[in-house]
Amino acid sequence: MHFRDDGSFTLVVFSDLHYGEGADLDAKNDALQKAVLDSERPDLIIYLGDLVSGWRGGSDGWMEGMMERILAYPNSQGYSHAILLGNHDDEADLSRREILNMDVLLSGDLSFTRSGPFDITGASNYHVDVLSSTGDGSVVSRLWFFDSMNRGCEGNGASWGCVGKDTVEWMDRTSRELDPVDQSVAFLHIPLPEHRLAWGDRRTVGVRQEDSACPVVNTGLAKQLLKSNISMVVSGHDHQNDFLGNIYLSAEAIQTQIDNSSSTGDFQPGAGSPGYGDVPMMMAYSRKSGYGSYGPGDITRGARVIRLWDENAPASIQKESRMASGIYPFLSWGYPPQYLHNGPIRLMETWITNAVGNREVQTRPYQKYQVQPECYNAAPGKEVWIGLSILVYCLCMHTET
Repeated sequence: MHFRDDGSFTLVVFSDLHYGEGADLDAKNDALQKAVLDSERPDLIIYLGDLVSGWRGGSDGWMEGMMERILAYPNSQGYSHAILLGNHDDEADLSRREILNMDVLLSGDLSFTRSGPFDITGASNYHVDVLSSTGDGSVVSRLWFFDSMNRGCEGNGASWGCVGKDTVEWMDRTSRELDPVDQSVAFLHIPLPEHRLAWGDRRTVGVRQEDSACPVVNTGLAKQLLKSNISMVVSGHDHQNDFLGNIYLSAEAIQTQIDNSSSTGDFQPGAGSPGYGDVPMMMAYSRKSGYGSYGPGDITRGARVIRLWDENAPASIQKESRMASGIYPFLSWGYPPQYLHNGPIRLMETWITNAVGNREVQTRPYQKYQVQPECYNAAPGKEVWIGLSILVYCLCMHTET
């Protein structure tokens, strides 16, 4: 896996496809994948979780059949991919690890999916290195994948799922063992608590049509990511949001708090003042891709596309990068969020490609809402809804008799 000769590396992120809710909807998902891939010709596809509506399955072989369908066109065209698990993928007939293993079995060398360590929370915890376009074997970018599970976080059963504290510790150990890289991107399905702060960045682009369904327990992953020089964090899960913006830690907070606190309050919306030592990190939603489940509201279905650059980037790209690296807040209003993340090549392009393969430019909202004050508890699981349905049915039958 390496950058192209022109210094570029393109990712297509499909999020919340929700296959399995009907043949007609699955056919539309097939068409969307084909249109986006034919338009962008990516170097790597990332499936950002909730590939399926797992509650619709259950019979033996259901998930394997869904996986075969989802990967049919990408595999036939030779596209490499990596899979991250969401909160609905293991609700059918395969466990989380069985899903990852099934992908490798179906896709062979086209799959960069890995089953992560067994002694930490979750299964889809791993990283993929991207080598330089120079051919010298050096690692320029690192893509991190984190399993945010289903529901419940660190003993809080009412919370949405999260990346466990043991996984954060694993990431800390692993990143220190690896050679440092210039730029890295992290992917997880359920957004971090800090993700909601990005709506307060005055450079934020995109839309927010629902609250961020993030865990009520903060396991400290955001600080670990910033400490590990992660430039961008991408999540899905909230079908009606696609905004992206910066959050940052001040130079003082980095020195005094990054190692001993998991409080969201240490982060602030915006990019701060990079010239004075503040360190920004971009928080991005993908775009709801699939036709199953709810959403995406007033936006079209599609995929987030991310283009990274290495040292062979065109001169114009590197010039803009140098200009952005020293920007102060009062000079930076005209710059989009992606100009202000850390790393020596700071310009990273990202856009949305919609269901028919056309690119969309995300704009700043006319009016921003206040930053969501806190994450909210998870919706009841399907077992609760089934139980309630049975109770209502019994009450109705009793009333009729």
